[in-house]
Amino acid sequence: MHFKMSILKNSCAVTILMVFILSSCGTKMYTSTSYFDCKSSKDFELKTDRQKIIYHLLEKAVVTEKDIPDYGLHKNKSQFYVLNKEIKRINKAPFYDYVPLAKNEMPTKIGAVSFCWKTQNELQTIADETNDFLYLSLGEIQINGNKASVRLNNEWITSEKNKGKYTYMSGGGYELPLIKEDNEWIIDRSKEMIQWIS
Repeated sequence: MHFKMSILKNSCAVTILMVFILSSCGTKMYTSTSYFDCKSSKDFELKTDRQKIIYHLLEKAVVTEKDIPDYGLHKNKSQFYVLNKEIKRINKAPFYDYVPLAKNEMPTKIGAVSFCWKTQNELQTIADETNDFLYLSLGEIQINGNKASVRLNNEWITSEKNKGKYTYMSGGGYELPLIKEDNEWIIDRSKEMIQWIS
C-alpha cells in the first residue's frame, strides 16, 4: 500500500512538472532573444542636450532610482522596450503627433540595463506573439535655455487576443522639470514633479 501511494505521489509530481514545462514552452517571453534583438548603437554619445536629457531620464526611471510608476510590474528589470518616437503635443490638446527619434538619441545600455527601441507596430507584433507587456515612451522634450521638461510613460501594449477583455489599471508616468548646471541636466528641485498613474 505504501509502495502504491509512493508511486501515485511520484506520478502526480511528474505530471505537474510536465504540465509546467509544456506551458512554459508554449508561450515565449517578450524579452527572449528572438524579440529583444537590439544591437548597441555606436552613434550614441552624451553630447547634445537631447541626448543628455533622454539618458538622464531613463537612468533615473529604471536604473538608479527605479521610480517610474509600476516599475515593479516589469517582468525583466534588465531589459526594457522603448517606443522609438517622441510623442509631441499638437497646438490643440488632446491631439498628439509621433516624431521619430534620431538613432544617436537612443541609448541601448545604461549600467546593467538594456534598452530596445521599437516602432509601435513591432511592439504590437511582439505582444501578439507573446502576451501583454509594459514598455516606455518619451513625451515631448521641451528645452528653453537652461531649463527643460520631459515626460516618460510606462504603459501596456495589449495583444490582439486580449483586446476588449479587460483594461489595465496600472502603469503611469511622470514629467521631470530639469535645469542645466555646469553643462549637465539635473532635476530642478524648486519645481514640482508631475506624476500620474493610469
